[in-house]
Amino acid sequence: MKKLRVFEAFTGYGGAHYGLKRTNANFEIIGISEIQKFAIELYHKNFPSITNFGDISKININKLPDFDLFTGGFP
Repeated sequence: MKKLRVFEAFTGYGGAHYGLKRTNANFEIIGISEIQKFAIELYHKNFPSITNFGDISKININKLPDFDLFTGGFP
């Protein structure tokens, strides 16, 4: 089965990531977009190898890896 490639925006602590893990989905987070300092620190403690692309309004979409699912947390 193909891995679902996910981009997670406004991540907070990684709620979408944890939700997907609970479903036992075959997925990979290919990147995140987060600008809040403490949210970034917490996310990277939970998932240290995932790239933060920073401010979503400044991301060059041509530099993003392909993904199948876009998730976003509530502010």
